[in-house]
Amino acid sequence: MPVKVQMTAEKPTATLSGLDYRNLVPVIRAIFIAVRDEIEFDQASFVFLDAEGNPRRESAFQAGSPRLENSQLPVSANVLRVLRSGVPLINNDLQPNDGRSQTLVDVGIRCTMVVPVCVDEAVLGTLNLGAERSDAYDESDLHKAMAILERFNGVLGEARRYSINARITDQESAVEHTRPRVPAQVPPFVLRADRVLSQISDAVLIDDVDGRVLFANRAFRILFGLEDESLEDIVLEDYVAPEWREILRKRHNDRIRGIEVANEFEYIGLRRDGTRLALEVTVVPVIEDGVMLGTQSMIRDVTERKKLEQKKVHAQRMEALGQLAGGIAHDFNNLLTAMVACPVLIRHKLEDEEDFEEELEILESAVERAVVLTRQLLAFSRKRVVSAGHVDIADSMASLQPMLRRLIEENIDLVLETAQRKCVAAIHPNQLEQIVVNLVINARDAGATEIRLGAESLHVSDEEARDLGFGPGKFAIATVVDNGAGMSPEVVARIFDPFFTTKTVGRGTGLGLAMVHGIVEASGGAIRVESQPGQGTTFKIRFQAGSTPLQKKALTLSFGELTRAATVLLVEDDEVSRRTIAALLSSGGMSVVEATDGDRAMAIVEDPHFGIDLVLTDLVMPRASGIEVAAHLAAHRPRVPVILMSGHAKGVLADLIPSLRLPFLEKPLRRASLFRLIQEVLDRADSTQTTNKA
Repeated sequence: MPVKVQMTAEKPTATLSGLDYRNLVPVIRAIFIAVRDEIEFDQASFVFLDAEGNPRRESAFQAGSPRLENSQLPVSANVLRVLRSGVPLINNDLQPNDGRSQTLVDVGIRCTMVVPVCVDEAVLGTLNLGAERSDAYDESDLHKAMAILERFNGVLGEARRYSINARITDQESAVEHTRPRVPAQVPPFVLRADRVLSQISDAVLIDDVDGRVLFANRAFRILFGLEDESLEDIVLEDYVAPEWREILRKRHNDRIRGIEVANEFEYIGLRRDGTRLALEVTVVPVIEDGVMLGTQSMIRDVTERKKLEQKKVHAQRMEALGQLAGGIAHDFNNLLTAMVACPVLIRHKLEDEEDFEEELEILESAVERAVVLTRQLLAFSRKRVVSAGHVDIADSMASLQPMLRRLIEENIDLVLETAQRKCVAAIHPNQLEQIVVNLVINARDAGATEIRLGAESLHVSDEEARDLGFGPGKFAIATVVDNGAGMSPEVVARIFDPFFTTKTVGRGTGLGLAMVHGIVEASGGAIRVESQPGQGTTFKIRFQAGSTPLQKKALTLSFGELTRAATVLLVEDDEVSRRTIAALLSSGGMSVVEATDGDRAMAIVEDPHFGIDLVLTDLVMPRASGIEVAAHLAAHRPRVPVILMSGHAKGVLADLIPSLRLPFLEKPLRRASLFRLIQEVLDRADSTQTTNKA
């Protein structure tokens, strides 16, 4: 049954005061769009009272489309009740036996809300919403609808008052007596529109069949920057993007000739200052006595909405590419384990390696490039978690200069410009070095003859933050400026896209700047690029200010053998990785028991015939994961330590190891780091057992 919703405000009188609908199409469309943004519906319509007080369903609106259509549905009994009483109704369970509401059920509507359109205590009509879902509406939706209608109250009131005046006398006579005198050549339909459309927030334009502007409301003038322009001086094509002018001209001519064309569409417009605008327009032919007099257009600026949509699409595309890149990198890390280890194993086995030294160096160089490429893929996919740390940008850039000079040509000047010595950023030193190296290489490849590196600290107040576009606080800024070829706006818009490059074949992968962008954003920073063709490029990277810089530790890696023999249970589902790691372990004097998956590993753990000193297990495997293997080991052999390894970065796998503090190795494994960690884990296990015995 329909439910009357009693409002606290005084009910308006159901005065059957008719309305001239002809000039309200843009207003109705604007109301529909405002409702669509806040209230669920599948169909919507307006019913207005005509000059004789009879209800007319003037327009229908489909959800998901801005199109206004003539509705053939009859006016329902619920609508008639609201027209008589002025009290809104919600029917959350529309039944087929509701008489004239039968047609709504036929089109799938199960729930309706009818809201009176009231002006000056008079009911002018109703806003009718229908949903295919039962129980779709409640009192909060009703309040939203009434608030939206309230926003358009002034326009509707002016339209009602104008209609009343028009019915008292002839329309032209009424206009002549109620408005300032206007030139005789202004058509009456323009005069009618002026009274109603000047107040609405959307831009409204009326032109004649020759395209001359007859009326433009204040919103139109503001939108296009024409506040001080007279109608006679407005040439519409001047405010249309060049690529759209022929299209819109043809549509206008076809419409005037009676050829059916789209009345709702989007195009690119131009403000007087040249700013491009994404515009959504509805064009309604103005016809009187069967004669086409011109068109009435309502224009809405959707530039910001389009930008948000583009960002959303871009983010979805980046996410999809990131997932692909992360998956490729994970699988490639398994292969790299073999590639990295084999030269080491060859050197270990050959008595005289000098005969093969050149070949081994070439192989190792190629493998290192593959490792870097894989790290770039992981950085782009944000599956390589940025390490926490703090670094003085100026000191880091100074220490990088010798290496950077080897990377660039001798005729390129590398200049370090720092406003102050201490400029500490909240980023790990290694990550900052990757960023700077990539940007310098890009400057070199852009034909720069001078590259300037800079660092400065910045304290942003609340007032300055509004102008700069980011929050207040302390920041560290790194800059890389070159005088190279520069880039067009189209290239700048895509430089952080993966696999996008303007370099010649063999000079770049298109992942360097994608990696830079991934590292900067993962560290909580932001990167901005400024460039013009022939004027060089400036990169500014903003980091949160850090505290005490990390001190780099000298590497003391041992490439010798392990100090003790041990039996290692190696759990790895990838055959290439398993064979390679087994060979590495054997080269260090280890005994290796291999398991092809987690289930097999747990069976070996339960078998007392296997003596195991250490478990080295992959983390992500079919059937049973490395975490499950570690848990099973803790239950059956609690004194045996475990080391996890994976082609994924540790930070990405944090959800899989939330409460376990286990040693972790990221693939590709290197012999030195593998042996060092094994030695540490075994020594710690021996120390724990000795302490427990004591």
